[in-house]
Amino acid sequence: MRRGVLLDLVLTNKEGLVGDVKVEGSLGCRDHEMVEFRILRGRSRAVSRITALDFRRANFGLFKDLLGTIPWVRDLEGLATWEEYKNVVRECRDATRKAKAHLALNLARDVKDNKKGFFKYISSKRKTRENVGLLLNEVGALVMEDTEKVELLNAFFASVFTAKVGPQESQTLEVGEEVL
Repeated sequence: MRRGVLLDLVLTNKEGLVGDVKVEGSLGCRDHEMVEFRILRGRSRAVSRITALDFRRANFGLFKDLLGTIPWVRDLEGLATWEEYKNVVRECRDATRKAKAHLALNLARDVKDNKKGFFKYISSKRKTRENVGLLLNEVGALVMEDTEKVELLNAFFASVFTAKVGPQESQTLEVGEEVL
């Protein structure tokens, strides 16, 4: 306050939200004073109206046993569920391919107006995966080290692409021989 005129305010949108208001000393050579206050908030938790299952306490063994008691072959006999599933998968795959092609065409057509989107799409397509996943060696153990993977792949390709000489060895023509 300066000469009885209020200069500093604490405003809230709810009654009872602010408490313990104290006016301290001034802030240097200014007309304003420090105002200290406490925000009062209730300790009540907001109650969620969404119900969710708690899978941490689920008995998955019982669930598996119950599903195992259902005679699936008999119950699904004569139903074309697998064919329907495959048709839906095929339709989804075709729709995804068409949507991707449509997106690429639109980006190429509108490249002058949407350069950022075009180059973002191009950079996403240029990314390549440079690592080789885990491999199984001859004894069935997982190979994780890059050098071991190189040796394993080298041995495999050498065994596949090495020409094996059989009883009918191919004859090569010498230069100057005629082909009959």
